[in-house]
Order: sequence, then structure tokens, then C-alpha cells
Amino acid sequence: MNIQNSKENIQPLATGRNAERLETALDAETNLESREEIERQRKALENAIKNYEGDDPLESWLEYIHFIEQTFPKSGKEAKLDEILKKCLVKFEKKAQYDQDPRFVRIFTKFIDSKKDPTRYYEKMYNSGKGSRVSEFYIAWAFYYDFIDNFEKAGKIYQKGLDARAEPVEQLKEAYTRFQF
Repeated sequence: MNIQNSKENIQPLATGRNAERLETALDAETNLESREEIERQRKALENAIKNYEGDDPLESWLEYIHFIEQTFPKSGKEAKLDEILKKCLVKFEKKAQYDQDPRFVRIFTKFIDSKKDPTRYYEKMYNSGKGSRVSEFYIAWAFYYDFIDNFEKAGKIYQKGLDARAEPVEQLKEAYTRFQF
């Protein structure tokens, strides 16, 4: 299937899309062989998660999430991306090694992207201390307030991040400066 003919059905990703994987995904809509190949890859990634024995099990989840995002162009709904993100968050929420891991924060922000009112999720995470030293957490939280035109609250969130000395601090300062203009 031609990408040009399906543009309106493709959900854009901030990280961009792999054209080859997108072509395969679109082809799978009408081609049984492509659909079976995608399912085989999906099962392999799920098995990698189940059988992981290293010291960074989050990495297998990240690969799986990336695969889902790239392979299911309609925002991952048909692949139940939201459920996968939630499972991942539940699995790692009590593992201290991930409390300040930017990768964990990215998964969290992807999860709440689909929520109608992400405020309570940000507040819950902030109150738990998870991500409190990660710039991306404050940037995403402030961006939400900026998006709904609550500029005062957005500014306060940026300030919280600066007060917490979130890293990388330059990334946070740059985002805050852009927000102020």
C-alpha cells in the first residue's frame, strides 16, 4: 500500500516514523503474509520481555513499545499501546532504579498523552518523587499547561523543575526560555 494514499490514517510521532516499517504496516492491512510477519515479530518481543534475565529489563519493554508505535500507524490503538504502557508502568513503578530514569519518564508521558486530564497523573507522579530530577518530566507537564493556555501554572511547573535541579538542566532552561517568548 502506498504511504501517500494513507497519510490521513497515520498518526505522527514526535520521534518520526521508519518508512520501511510503515510500508510493511500499511501492507499488512491487506496482505496476510505481512500481517503474519508483524505478529511473529510482536511475539518475539513479548517473549524477550518474559524471558529477560539481565539487569535492565526496561530496555526490552522500550523495544516493544517502539515496535508498536512504528508498526501500528493509527497511534497504536489497534495494538493496545495504552494497555502496554500501563503494564510497563505498573511493572516498574516500585523499582527504585527507575525512579529518575528518563526512559521511565518518557513511557509515563506517552501513557498520559491519551488521557483527557493528565493533571492528576502528573501530580501523582510528582508526589511520589518519581521523575522529580528529570527535566523531561517538568517539560512535558508544563507543556500540557501551556497547551490549555494556563501559562501561570506552566511557569510554576518549570520553576519546580529548576528548584529540583532536574537534569539535564540546560534542556529545562532552554524549554523555559522558549515558553517565556
